[in-house]
Amino acid sequence: QRASDVPPGVLGRARVERRITDVLSRVRPGDIVVVDQVDLDRASALALVEAGAVAVVNASPMISGRFPNLGPTALLEAGLTMVDSVGPDLLSSLSDGDAVRVHEGRLLAGDVVVAEGRIVETDLVQRELAAARTGMATQLDSFVRNSAAFLKREQDVLLNGLGAPTLRTKLQGRPVVVVVQSHDHGVELAGLRPFIREQHPVLIGVEQGADALVKAGHRP
Repeated sequence: QRASDVPPGVLGRARVERRITDVLSRVRPGDIVVVDQVDLDRASALALVEAGAVAVVNASPMISGRFPNLGPTALLEAGLTMVDSVGPDLLSSLSDGDAVRVHEGRLLAGDVVVAEGRIVETDLVQRELAAARTGMATQLDSFVRNSAAFLKREQDVLLNGLGAPTLRTKLQGRPVVVVVQSHDHGVELAGLRPFIREQHPVLIGVEQGADALVKAGHRP
């Protein structure tokens, strides 16, 4: 094609899923990831960069202001195009694998505008992160009050074990390794192999962390 035949913007195949952790296995270099995830975290962002995504279109805000999340910064540093606050109808407007284009805050399929939102650029991210840091005192106060209420409500379980389920696996007197899937969990698990081999700890997987353990040859 001549350069004049190529439409402006970022072109790619849409990978559509509500959460980034559910779409990562399907992302290929050159794909445009379409999600609905508030407060993009850094681990998910780095995983998208590693998978080769070229753009992210988010139905929700990349930064809600609840806390200063670093995912958008990681995507900006890697040169990805971002559009957010597109709206809840975004995911139902596309099918996985559709050829799409992102240009000037719009998501297009052919010449049809599928959705439109905010262009997420450096100035916007810096302003919203600064505002989120300012609001951290309020969030911390809410966290402390919620934690106190939780501890009071669950004190019988936490202090006396009343109501806790009976496990087939013996925990008493054994070391425990809790695994949460993150951007570099494979490297961390590889480094733990000598410890796991020698100490025989109980391995607990949180959500996709259980899949990560199985993939690494362990039994969660």
